[in-house]
Amino acid sequence: MWLRLRVPLVAGETATPPLECLVATADSASGVAVVVDPAHATFVNGDLTIALHRAPAGEWTCLDAATTGEAHGIGLTRARLWATAGLVGRSLQTLLFEPRAGG
Repeated sequence: MWLRLRVPLVAGETATPPLECLVATADSASGVAVVVDPAHATFVNGDLTIALHRAPAGEWTCLDAATTGEAHGIGLTRARLWATAGLVGRSLQTLLFEPRAGG
């Protein structure tokens, strides 16, 4: 999924630098690759690790994301991170799942 920030990350800035755009959108990988029905469970990102092999350029980031979840409530989202000029790195998120009450 290709994403970009619709508003500056910091109010009053005219543009958000490419690295900050990538980091902000990379945090959405688990939301792009959802594996639980939100009507029956909630989940939160426990952490986010990003490894880049080159600097991103531009405001657009593509998340090629996949999530796995286990019955004991722990999951993992991994994503390849792309900018318009090509692959720039990868991200990894630990997820904590919890059943909704009555769900």
